[in-house]
Amino acid sequence: MSPNGQPQPQFIMDDVKLLFHDLTSPESGVTFNPPTRANPATIQSNIHPPAITWTWTDQAARLGLVVNQSDVGKYGLQSDANMLFRLTGATPPVWQPVQTGTTATWTWKNQAARLAEAVTQDDVGKIGIQTDINTLELLSRVVYAGLTRRPELPGCRP
Repeated sequence: MSPNGQPQPQFIMDDVKLLFHDLTSPESGVTFNPPTRANPATIQSNIHPPAITWTWTDQAARLGLVVNQSDVGKYGLQSDANMLFRLTGATPPVWQPVQTGTTATWTWKNQAARLAEAVTQDDVGKIGIQTDINTLELLSRVVYAGLTRRPELPGCRP
């Protein structure tokens, strides 16, 4: 019935029934799972990239590597794609690409090449790989000495 006493038109009642005919009470309680906050381990892996155990030329070399259970959790760099992978399972081997933030910007053959890299303040926070020692290096700051610039990398002694 409408407020003035007149019956509602049938099409309105049909629409109301259509809207509410599948309405049921929830079968399970509501859950709230907020994303986890950063912890010291996740912060550390973002500040200092993980040590690289293997370096492969391509995907075939990476997939052909024989690994065992003690290798799980170690990292390797696939040079053709310039991507870091983490071994998450040994039998069969499961390689998970590491977050995009750890993709190397530079590749150096040795420390001399790394120290000779021309960098700017905009490069701070980027990562490079030194291939002779299979180490990722994070550019933490740029040191200016006169008109020359050199990278300041953790563990780097010019």
